[in-house]
Amino acid sequence: MQEPQPRSVSTQNQPNEKDEEEQEEQHKTMTVEQYLLEKCSESVRELQQCAERLHQELLVDAESCQKKIREIVEQL
Repeated sequence: MQEPQPRSVSTQNQPNEKDEEEQEEQHKTMTVEQYLLEKCSESVRELQQCAERLHQELLVDAESCQKKIREIVEQL
């Protein structure tokens, strides 16, 4: 009977190459995830700024409406 031959060097490297490829793919994925997270964070900040501006405009409008209501009530 023949003894099993040890794996060749190229066969042994294949799993390592696959591991390296998987690690590279995970790194790329993480980089994409980080990019998307940054973009989402920027969008959230922009939305918060818009919400703050809108809130201030609404406060000004509310004060203006209150003044007009007081004027109308005084006239009655």
